[in-house]
Amino acid sequence: MSLATDWTARNGPDIEPKEPGSRVFFAPPTSNGIVWLRPIRPEDYTFLRSLEMSGEIGVRWRFRGSTPSPEQWIQSLWGNSLAQFIAMSASDNQAIAMVSLYDANFQDGIASVAVSKFSIEDRSMRTMSALLLFLNYSFTNWPLRKVYFDVPEFNLEQFGMALKSELKVEAQLKDHMFAAGRYWDRFTLSLFREHWDEVKARYATLIDGTS
Repeated sequence: MSLATDWTARNGPDIEPKEPGSRVFFAPPTSNGIVWLRPIRPEDYTFLRSLEMSGEIGVRWRFRGSTPSPEQWIQSLWGNSLAQFIAMSASDNQAIAMVSLYDANFQDGIASVAVSKFSIEDRSMRTMSALLLFLNYSFTNWPLRKVYFDVPEFNLEQFGMALKSELKVEAQLKDHMFAAGRYWDRFTLSLFREHWDEVKARYATLIDGTS
């Protein structure tokens, strides 16, 4: 008998078994057979920073070509962050994306979500599955009324046409951002909790891996 079991047997409250249909605690999953989400570790910093500092992915991400110091980069990584994970492919255990929940405002019940795909050429459903899994994690863990996505026009395709159609366009700032030699629009998209319940049922296969 473990110490915890022994302590409960001797000191635990006398609680009757719950009746069928009573409330049950369900922790949101962080894996689904397609992808799994793992916390960011200090040993990931070099890899993540190199992605943000070079190549096409670098100019698409938040710094858009600038090169902050390592100290500034680490501070920006965790600043205003409530939860963030690296999404790993279940088939080959490769890192495919990063998902973040930040700028949470619990008085108003809102937060922002970001998803950053590590390979522009990746056209699989894995990133979409990771985002759906993370949205489920976020809506289950916190009393969020809705979440926002601030997305440059040139990054809209990473959501996929199916998921993009589920998001509401709340704002479109014309020619708001300069990148790749021209100006681009910036979109503010949103997803309400009540609509998430419908999305969750519609994309159950990509969230929990069921067929």
